[in-house]
Amino acid sequence: MLADSQAAGHRRLRLLLRPGRADVNSLMLRFGGAAPLLGLRVADQPVPAASLRPTAGVVSFPFFAPSPQGEELEIDLADTAPLHLVVTTRSLGLPASLAPPLPATVVPAPGYNSFTTQVQQEFAL
Repeated sequence: MLADSQAAGHRRLRLLLRPGRADVNSLMLRFGGAAPLLGLRVADQPVPAASLRPTAGVVSFPFFAPSPQGEELEIDLADTAPLHLVVTTRSLGLPASLAPPLPATVVPAPGYNSFTTQVQQEFAL
C-alpha cells in the first residue's frame, strides 16, 4: 500500500502490485466490497468506466504483460467501506516440482488457461 486517503466520503487507494514470479504474463484483478468502484488507473492509464461495471457485485479487470518490478494501481471508491481485492497471477507452464516436463511429442491442450500456473491472493483493504 502506497497511500490510503479519504475526502468528502470518497476513498482513494494507491497500491503497488509486484508479481511474486518473474514469468508472470497476466494479472486478473477482482474488486468487491460494499463501496462502488468509481475509477481505476493501472500503470498510470485510466480504465474506461464501462470496464468497471460490476457483475454479481464484483468488478473483474484483466491486465496483461505486467512489469516484473510491479504496477501501480490507483483505486477510487464511492465511500470509505472496506475493499476486497483478489489478485490472480498467471504464467505459462507448470512448475517442474509439480509436473515433469512433457515429452517433445506431447503438446498441451489449447485454451487460455491450459497448462498455466495461477496463484491467487486476497486482500482486505
